[in-house]
Amino acid sequence: MLSRIEDYIQPSKYPIQELKGVVVLGGSFEAGLESKERNQVFLNSSAERLTKTLEIYKKNQRILILFSGFSNEIKPQGWSESDMAKKFFLDQGVRIDNLIFENQSRNTYENIKYSKDIIANYKGTWGLITSANHMPRSFFAFKKQGLILEPISVDYKTGTSRIFWINFDISSGLKNWNIIIHELIGIAYYKVTNKI
Repeated sequence: MLSRIEDYIQPSKYPIQELKGVVVLGGSFEAGLESKERNQVFLNSSAERLTKTLEIYKKNQRILILFSGFSNEIKPQGWSESDMAKKFFLDQGVRIDNLIFENQSRNTYENIKYSKDIIANYKGTWGLITSANHMPRSFFAFKKQGLILEPISVDYKTGTSRIFWINFDISSGLKNWNIIIHELIGIAYYKVTNKI
């Protein structure tokens, strides 16, 4: 089931060199005071959202990078996700002129709500970078707001070969079911509330 969710939206074949920008959804950082107090960015298992962005930037150094995210915590402490993203990208050599930060959103719908006007101000084709399991909900929520973005899926949790399923273990299975349930509830809620 998770594989079907991850493969529901096929990755874009649009040339990276021709993209005006990419929207990078938050969710790649560990929240808390530790990052700020240690002056280090702590990444989590969704860090491919950031590393894919760097890969694209190396191939297209004119590209705009719109990082969208404040925090998904009820009572956030320390740096916001946008603060951490700024430090991460600047530390990796991305020019400040390429970076735009949306630092109000706390969920996927707010990512779109607070990013759509920014995207509209820069004419051209934009890509959407998020985890493969999160792409269907994100892609269709952006589309509902009139934005068709080129999907750039990362952070896959499933493989495509038989060996992947033969090597299956209970711990991974429980993590995958948690992702499935989270996304199915998210999709159902977004449908009921007319967000997709």
